[in-house]
Amino acid sequence: MVASLEPLRYQEQARQTLRSEEDYDISIQQMIEQESVFKQLKNNQESDAYW
Repeated sequence: MVASLEPLRYQEQARQTLRSEEDYDISIQQMIEQESVFKQLKNNQESDAYW
């Protein structure tokens, strides 16, 4: 009995595609969050300079 490996290849390809899309979405969200945190820190430092 010979089993085809083609369905397994498609399954693995689908997994990698989903992983990369999820990773992309997560990395974009992290960039946005980090930018806002650093912006707040910078604004706090600038406002402390005036005191």
